[in-house]
Amino acid sequence: MHGKSGCFASQNLRFRNVKAQTLLFNRIIFTKLKRFTVFFFSKKQ
Repeated sequence: MHGKSGCFASQNLRFRNVKAQTLLFNRIIFTKLKRFTVFFFSKKQ
């Protein structure tokens, strides 16, 4: 029983880690996209 709960805890931690990484990744992509869009529109005018 103890080993099982330990495995579950590590899985939970990994899932939370992936969630945090995804959020960070999305933020980076969003910032880059925003910057690119501003750059693109400023060149257009």
